Amino acid sequence: MVKEFHLYCGNTYPEDCLHTLSEIERVYGKADIHTTQVSALSTALFYNGYRIFVHPVKGPVFEITLGDCANTNRVIREGHNLERLLIAGEFDTEDTIVYGHLQEDN
Repeated sequence: MVKEFHLYCGNTYPEDCLHTLSEIERVYGKADIHTTQVSALSTALFYNGYRIFVHPVKGPVFEITLGDCANTNRVIREGHNLERLLIAGEFDTEDTIVYGHLQEDN
């Protein structure tokens, strides 16, 4: 069964969004996850049946996939640290700012 992992990087997220790792651990593997917790972002999600969607501060939602991936020229591999890549701006483009100091209302 394919589940979805949605990471919200801005100030807008669903009311039932999870904000702590302990909240995520309670539902991990059993349900779709909607969270603001960037530390939960990992390639392990792929092997536990999740598709990963990122809701950036600015720009359209995109999916992180193994191999060729949206918003980057990098080939994503199992050993990559997705959290670090995201924070470092690897998935930022001319039209997309994923994570960082920019606020949604700017």
